[in-house]
Amino acid sequence: MSASKEITYTGRIVDNKKQAPILGAKVKFVYPGNAIISYTDIEGIFQLKINFSSKESIYGKLIVEANGYKTYYSSMKISPQPRDLGDIKLLEPHDIKLFNSDTDIFIPIPVIATILAGLFAIAIIAMQTSNSKFPVRQHKNSINIYQP
Repeated sequence: MSASKEITYTGRIVDNKKQAPILGAKVKFVYPGNAIISYTDIEGIFQLKINFSSKESIYGKLIVEANGYKTYYSSMKISPQPRDLGDIKLLEPHDIKLFNSDTDIFIPIPVIATILAGLFAIAIIAMQTSNSKFPVRQHKNSINIYQP
């Protein structure tokens, strides 16, 4: 039976737009039978110390929570080698991630709301102009008598 070995994984949590470190973010790695929790320092750096009892990799989920940001989730496989996990960029709640690529594009919700309002206004105008082509029969309370 092999002895347990503690491996340290480091990373940094930053604001996606400003690239500024986020202080006090909660970083949790959850894997079968355990959960490791760490908090970021003033430079946004965290350390996760995980005990390995074998040379096999561990599959788990990394969860990052910080006030004013969307919660970050990532499934990952870690090996029993110390590793820098790099920068993890958190999004503010009013940003929507449109694409998942190296050149992330973000569209703020107010822009989306303005576009939807414009489309709604165009639809209303189109419906009003299309209704004016078909006369509406109006019934009156009077009787018309046709006399030649």
